[in-house]
Amino acid sequence: MIKHLLNPKLWLWVLTIGHTLAVGLPLFDSTGTVENFWGVGSATESSVALLAYALLVMLSLSIIQAGIALFTSGAVFHRMALLVVAAYVWMAAATSIHPDASEFGGFSGWIAPLVISAVLAATTLVAMSRSSTTEPAQLAVQTTS
Repeated sequence: MIKHLLNPKLWLWVLTIGHTLAVGLPLFDSTGTVENFWGVGSATESSVALLAYALLVMLSLSIIQAGIALFTSGAVFHRMALLVVAAYVWMAAATSIHPDASEFGGFSGWIAPLVISAVLAATTLVAMSRSSTTEPAQLAVQTTS
């Protein structure tokens, strides 16, 4: 059971599904989402279209994360997983220091993604340290044959 909980791919999938839901669900009610952020009556056609476009762009991160989980393994997966963590830390920092951060939920909206990202980073670093002790032996076998 513990071995499954320490699997970085599990945590990448948790982060991917959470991100997909958090970003994808507001697309079904873009007008309501705009009015939640900026007040009732503030939803113009252009603001709704801009929000929908921004959410679709953010949804592309879920596609990239799913691709990393499905199509990479080993050291490449570990490096890519750490890049995903860096992207979430950057998004949290950039959103939180924005002058209108309170309108976007402030830092509190980033607590869950950052906690999951921290678990992903920790499990990835553990997996990297375990595989780094076995990789040199595998490389030696490959170069001698």
